[in-house]
Amino acid sequence: MADIADEANECVQRAMDSALNNKIPENASYYQLCRYCKEPTPDGYPFCNDKCCNDFERLNKYGANNA
Repeated sequence: MADIADEANECVQRAMDSALNNKIPENASYYQLCRYCKEPTPDGYPFCNDKCCNDFERLNKYGANNA
C-alpha cells in the first residue's frame, strides 16, 4: 500500500509529464501553415505576417478563437 508521500510523488510526476508533453516546440521550423489564415509560412514561423499574429492574439485574448 502506497503512503501519502508516494501518492504525492506520482501526482507531481503526472503533472510534469503532462507539461512536458504539451510544451510548445522552440524550433521555428515546426510550423508549415499560418496559425491564423492557414497560408504557408516563411521558414516555418507560426504566422505568415504581423497582421495575422496580431489578429490571432487579439481573438485568443477575448476567447473568440479556439485554435
